[in-house]
Amino acid sequence: MKTKKLFSRAIAFLLFVFAVNANANNVQISGTTVVGNQITFDITWDNSWFANVAPANYDAVWVFIKYQDCNTRLWAHAGLSTSSGDHSTSSPLVVDAVADGKGVFIHRSALGGGTVPVTSVTLTMTIPAGTYNFKVFGIEMVNIPQSSFELGDATAASTFNSITVTGTSQTGGISAATLGGGAALYWLLIQWVTTLFI
Repeated sequence: MKTKKLFSRAIAFLLFVFAVNANANNVQISGTTVVGNQITFDITWDNSWFANVAPANYDAVWVFIKYQDCNTRLWAHAGLSTSSGDHSTSSPLVVDAVADGKGVFIHRSALGGGTVPVTSVTLTMTIPAGTYNFKVFGIEMVNIPQSSFELGDATAASTFNSITVTGTSQTGGISAATLGGGAALYWLLIQWVTTLFI
């Protein structure tokens, strides 16, 4: 019982620390409307970039949709078209569809940086006909180019791990074992806490 209380207090402390210090770059999604199988919303976020010099990467927002059946009250993950041509937005953004249709990446279409102004996005869903409630979610991500790099903080608890990002790991992910003990826990915790505040 005492261990459970200590664990609860530790989690509460971590959440407080991350609530004070975490910054998801202010991703905001608003003004959602649905017509037929198309969902339209406005998106904006701060500190966006698209660079062509080292490390030549860019940020993006991973957007996915949840929908609730008004009869059963159950929520489900909305499928999205796997063709980028079925989705639309305007400058300075572009929409990249993915093969499994679980979401899309929205990012800058050209080199630049700074706040993304409020921009309208329309996505095509692949869900059955019905009466639904919808919720649009966005999580800021960073494209990591294929290369080798070091991951870790070099403290006594963790060390640097050599990671190589390949085409396979870009599509299939990198395992916790590859990331390493302390580093894996740290990055998983950051990802988990970040999603709480979006």
